[in-house]
Formats: sequence, structure tokens, C-alpha cells
Amino acid sequence: RVHTKFVPDKRLLPVLYRSSNQRHVRAVVRRSLNRLGLASLPLVQFHWWDYEQGSYVDAMLQLKQLKEEGLVQHLGITNFSTARMRELMDALAPTPLAVAQVQYSLLDRRPETDGMINLCLERGTRLVCYGVLAGGFLSDSWLGKEDPDLHAAQENRSLTKYALVIAEFGGWGRFQRLLRTLRTIADRHSGPAAAGAGDAGAGNAGGGS
Repeated sequence: RVHTKFVPDKRLLPVLYRSSNQRHVRAVVRRSLNRLGLASLPLVQFHWWDYEQGSYVDAMLQLKQLKEEGLVQHLGITNFSTARMRELMDALAPTPLAVAQVQYSLLDRRPETDGMINLCLERGTRLVCYGVLAGGFLSDSWLGKEDPDLHAAQENRSLTKYALVIAEFGGWGRFQRLLRTLRTIADRHSGPAAAGAGDAGAGNAGGGS
């Protein structure tokens, strides 16, 4: 099965309202169908760069229309806040929101703390989680290591991204304490620290990946 994303060009957001949204969304979905040689897209995950520009609700309603026409089978979202997710769910009703893709790990537990997991359980939406291992940071490879030099690793965008997540988590010292705790737990079960980190995220995600 093919999972695709609908992410309008950021420059187009200010003009994507109602009728223009309708034309643009339909054109993008048709293009994906033609490229993939499909009659219907199994899943379209929707992302919007800037909530203050254009109308993401209108765009999602256009995707709903395409779903009703059979051109799309399931609808999802990527990196929406809990409040915006609820707004889209209400706008789509009774059409369900199948999945929500979001960053979720022991370093970034916002889906737990801001009510997203509870909302997904309430509405039957699955979480599709990324960053569960923080780009490899949540593993034995970084246990006891020095804080990486971000200036020397500019070519590694993943390293830079998750190093910033660690900084928001509380810094390298707190992160090393977390790794030591994961290592202690893993030793009890004769496994890698990464297994505990991954299980913690997936176990709290209400059935998400």
C-alpha cells in the first residue's frame, strides 16, 4: 500500500482559499495518481506549513471531497498540534481521520502531555510516530559520549535536529542520565537500550507505530 503526502508549497498558502484550494488539491492528487498508476490513493497525509496563511481546513475538506469521489481511501495529517487536529476532526466528521504522524519519544513526549494520545483514542485515530530513537541518539552508541559539535556536523541535518531536541529535553547531562537508565533496564532483559526507548514510545501511543 502506498502512503503519500499532500504538502502545498509554502509560497502558495496565502492564496489557497476555497475555490483555489479545490483546484490545487485536485490537481495534486490527480498528479500523484498518474505518477503511481493508481485509481485511488490508499492514504494521503496532509501537512500545512503556516496556520496563519490560507485555509488548512478548506484544504482538508477538499481532500474529504476527493475521498468521497473514491480518489483517496484514507486521510491523515502530519505535524499538526492537538488543537488543530481536533479542529480538522470536527470539520471532517463523520469522515474519520485515519492517522496522525507526529514526533514522539522519551525526549519529546508532547503527544502525552498535550492530550493528543487521548484525543486519538477517543476518535479512533492511529499515531504514526517518527523520531522514536531520536535519529539514533537513544541507543548505546551515545552512552558516555561527549556532546556532539553541531558546528562540525552541519552536513548531518538529522544529528543537528535531534541534538536540539536533547537541548530542549534538558541538556546533554540529563540525556546521559536517561541513557544510563535505559541501559540498566536493558541489562535486566538482555537487550539493547534502543529497544527500551522504542517500546516506551510505541507502548504509550495507543496502538500507533
